[in-house]
Amino acid sequence: MVENFFHDFNIIVWKPWRLNESSSLNIIKLPMARKRKRHEKKAREFKDSNFIVLIIILALVYFYRILSPGVMVFATDQITAGYPIRVFHAFVLKAFHHIPFWDPYLFSGIPFIDAFHGDIFYPFSFLRVFLPPHIVLNWFFIVHTILAGVFMYLYLRLLRFDRGVSFLIAVSFMFTGTLVSLTYPGHDGKMAVSSFIPLVFYLLHMGYEKEKFGYFALAGVFMGFGILSPHVQMMYYLYLASFIYMVFLFIMKFRQGNTSSAVKLAVFYGIAVFFSLLIGAVQLLPGYEYVAKFSPRGAGNRGYEFATSWSLPWEDFLSAFFAKFSGFLDSYWGRNPFKLNTEYVGALAGFLGFSGFFNRKRKDLALIFGVIAGFFTLIALGGFTPVYRVFYYILPGIKKFRAPSMSFIFVAFSLNVVAASGFEYFLSLKESRDFKKFWIAAGVILVLGLVGFLWKGLLVGIIKGLFVKTDRQLAVLNKYYGNIPLAFVRFSIVAALVLYLLRGRFKFTIPVLAVVVIADLWSIDWNFLKTLPGPDKYYAKDGVVRELEKDRSIYRVFPIFYRIDSNYLMLYRIESIGGHHGNQFQRYQEFLGNPHHFMFRPQDEPYLYNYPWFVDLLNVKYVISQPIPRDLSPYRRNVELYRMLYPISNFVNDTSRFELLKIVPGPENQRIAIYRNKKVLPRVFAVDSIEVHSGKEALERMKTNFDPRKVAIVERSVGLKPDTGKLEFSFNMQDYTPDYWKFEYELNKPAFIVFSMNNYPKLKVYVDGKPVKTYQTDYILLGFAGEKGKHTVEVKYDSRDYNLLGLLSVLTVFVSIALVLVKV
Repeated sequence: MVENFFHDFNIIVWKPWRLNESSSLNIIKLPMARKRKRHEKKAREFKDSNFIVLIIILALVYFYRILSPGVMVFATDQITAGYPIRVFHAFVLKAFHHIPFWDPYLFSGIPFIDAFHGDIFYPFSFLRVFLPPHIVLNWFFIVHTILAGVFMYLYLRLLRFDRGVSFLIAVSFMFTGTLVSLTYPGHDGKMAVSSFIPLVFYLLHMGYEKEKFGYFALAGVFMGFGILSPHVQMMYYLYLASFIYMVFLFIMKFRQGNTSSAVKLAVFYGIAVFFSLLIGAVQLLPGYEYVAKFSPRGAGNRGYEFATSWSLPWEDFLSAFFAKFSGFLDSYWGRNPFKLNTEYVGALAGFLGFSGFFNRKRKDLALIFGVIAGFFTLIALGGFTPVYRVFYYILPGIKKFRAPSMSFIFVAFSLNVVAASGFEYFLSLKESRDFKKFWIAAGVILVLGLVGFLWKGLLVGIIKGLFVKTDRQLAVLNKYYGNIPLAFVRFSIVAALVLYLLRGRFKFTIPVLAVVVIADLWSIDWNFLKTLPGPDKYYAKDGVVRELEKDRSIYRVFPIFYRIDSNYLMLYRIESIGGHHGNQFQRYQEFLGNPHHFMFRPQDEPYLYNYPWFVDLLNVKYVISQPIPRDLSPYRRNVELYRMLYPISNFVNDTSRFELLKIVPGPENQRIAIYRNKKVLPRVFAVDSIEVHSGKEALERMKTNFDPRKVAIVERSVGLKPDTGKLEFSFNMQDYTPDYWKFEYELNKPAFIVFSMNNYPKLKVYVDGKPVKTYQTDYILLGFAGEKGKHTVEVKYDSRDYNLLGLLSVLTVFVSIALVLVKV
């Protein structure tokens, strides 16, 4: 049975034209390979495996700059946040032989799995146990670009497109801007899901053709991997796209009169989705609970404005077809705050994709992907059309997401599939007059570009009226205006070349167009592929780390004007009250005084400066900053800067609280001051007085005449018996790992013990081996009642749910693969 499966697999994947004409593949009006044109005969000399090897070679050439182990890819989110987190992940796997459950190094402690610390369970991530994390990251982008190309090629072959055409469009898709430019912002999860799009469509279509559940099960496996990537929002879009695709396939079965088959396939698809959720449950369920209850991203509905932030403005939509129309990186003049990627699909995909809708032999294909492209265009445009309000109120869960522009990859995918049909369409045209309307269209676009070169004022005026809203946008537009008319000329030249080659039916059409596609896309894409020195150099110890490493005690630091929005200190196991994450506790953000933002912005955390005992509570022993002068009079003319520096200066220059320990060299030859906090509270301390205040009342109480050394604010009664004697407390930390703490304390009377770590329900406290109740303390911390005498305390992270969910995930993968192998 297994041999039969591989025999069928070989025919459908590698030689689909061997299927007879009665095959249900023809439901989508897929033409049989009756007459081969000259370019098809030439392409047939190449085997499918040859084209796949070419795809791999092209990816390696494109990424040649990051093939060396001595460099790492420049990926903004990765170099500031992702790389240190991945080093930590690998460290715990190797040292403790389990997945990390808690991250003590960022934001005074946050859950590792629940708060989505990257690709924790994604299969590719476990390579970090054997290889340096930066090499794994480099190859993550390379491998997933290759997968996108290979899967696209296989999918188009399944749809019975010629080898050469399939190769051309596969190259177009794998280097489409929406996918490959994700290297620059470091959005690896988005790239993983994007690379799976053609594979999922391929497997669903295989299941549709063969009416075998195994193919649906395998599609469920890769959708489950997409959840583990972990990019839930991109997977949400993939579920929507696959659902639309399957609806059309169901309808086609009904049109054939195969009602029972249609119902069976609907059930198969539903089970496949269920399988994917089972596989992703180990990340999805804990993450969903955390985001819904604890995270600033989901703690309450942030509204339509939040959901439509980072939508795709119309000027960026035009950039998808006319390269650099709205610019990117430094040349970006669009309405989003900045642009770290591009949606550019390429002139060939844009032109052939549009032309493919005229191919009546592939009208069902055009209908399916026209609907998918149209739907996701409206999703991507987000708040720039009124239609998104309908999605906002109808589609479940979409209110929790933002940045709908990322869904544009499904538009790019659809256009590329239809572009293959567009190629066939032009080959079917016989008379030159049939090409005339397309020559006219290309000519109109060329004229528009030439007019743009000649009359800048006219085009700038039109663009300003339609898109430009600020002086900054206008300044950047004027500076980089030349990109706009050049974009129209570029598109028209590629369109004209396509028309010329396909009209002449030259035998070298595919190679020439492949070169055109590569030159067109790479000239844009390479702007987003940059490198850095290897981590040994880039993350080398600076003066701050060398100084702090001398202190072997347990403490945290407060970085002000030092590596802001960075997890650099995490690499050296130095705990911070800040960092870069974006999914820390909502309560923690409220405690800092910045409840409406996801990031740690020291200049915008007013409670830390206005109520310095908040800093003491967080076990902050050192404040790190560029030296802040006492005399701020030179800055008075700059009102904004003065307002920012004034509370910080009062804070660090308070000699009753801080002393300047040392000034050391920091990054980029900066002078960095290390201030020692004289009033720091230890990681574990005790108080003998308790006040009960709930919710925001607790925070308000802490802002007025509050001494954390004497009083703890809890949100429910503890039942601690009062004792008028003087409190004597000592503790000794015996074991300290990322998600396990063991210490011994001694009290001369019953008291309340505060553990300076963010409280979370999965943190369990055991005293002398017995579980005890924990309390939300001082708004964010963990506390429990301590008994008189000497006792041993263990604080453990409850990992039982992950063990069960992880086992369920692995079993589902094996069951799915087994179903495929036994041809179910």
